[in-house]
Amino acid sequence: MSNNLKYNVSIVCRHQTNIQEVWVGMKTTSGKTDVNSIKDIIQQMITHQGQKTGTKLPSVRELSAKLGVNRNTVYSAYKKLEASGIISIRRGSGVYITNVETKVADPKQLKAELSKYLTAARLSGLEKEDAQVMILNILHEVYQAQYQKILFVECNMYDSETIRRELMISLPIEVVPVTLTDVFERPEMLAAYQIVCTTYYHIKELERLDFKGKLIALHHSPSPKSVHLIATIPRENKLGIIASNARTLSLIKGFVMMFNHTQINECLSEDQEALQHTIDGSDIIITHYNAVSAIKKIKDKLSLIMVQFHIEPDSIKYLQEALMPL
Repeated sequence: MSNNLKYNVSIVCRHQTNIQEVWVGMKTTSGKTDVNSIKDIIQQMITHQGQKTGTKLPSVRELSAKLGVNRNTVYSAYKKLEASGIISIRRGSGVYITNVETKVADPKQLKAELSKYLTAARLSGLEKEDAQVMILNILHEVYQAQYQKILFVECNMYDSETIRRELMISLPIEVVPVTLTDVFERPEMLAAYQIVCTTYYHIKELERLDFKGKLIALHHSPSPKSVHLIATIPRENKLGIIASNARTLSLIKGFVMMFNHTQINECLSEDQEALQHTIDGSDIIITHYNAVSAIKKIKDKLSLIMVQFHIEPDSIKYLQEALMPL
């Protein structure tokens, strides 16, 4: 980036469920509004302001307003960054960071850590020549290793994408999100992976396929915010549960009933007649992302709680252990 390209940035982080929204105050003071200059500003923000893989970035409209530049310029800058593999533009979802330049570790800290472990090895009786061989072997293993690629299967792409981001933030792996429909229509795709992951709700379905690698089921649960909102609903309220598939409907209904809510209507979002009846007969609608658009077509303004699901930390540790022997 040229030396005369400057920018002022004030970052305010605001959490909405698990998505961190940033860059709410940002403007260019260089006077340059060409695509490459805007691209450089965005890229430097990503690599030097502590952003993480999976972070959602402002929309084209939001960023153009903050920078005071044309929307087409911002869109073209985003497209250049996407072509470089730095971000991903997902239609209907937003713009996400997919690759963050790793900061170089402090050499002094690394030296201190290595000295500590080598001193312990020497005190245990390990000869210098043996230590050298061990170090060379470890160096070869670490620097020759490639990021592992796994397939993550869910019943809908929104949850699959959400879980993909969570796993890639926590583990040095590449996760490819697909739906159950994708896998059953093209089972040959499994041959490209050593590990296929899904949630407990779909493990039996995938076990029917002829997959020779490791099939791992992870536990996902409603976000704490979702559970809190449902737990605090007064019991006299009539609740409507709407989902795009029977499994998710059953899952949401299960933990709603944990809080002694008995006045419950339920339906699948594809059933137009039942959808209208459920909305009309409920004070509050509880749903998930895939069903929201169908609900909004019936009635745009209503009390609605959207349940989001996240992988449990213990499941991430379990997956990490499963990756080690490969």
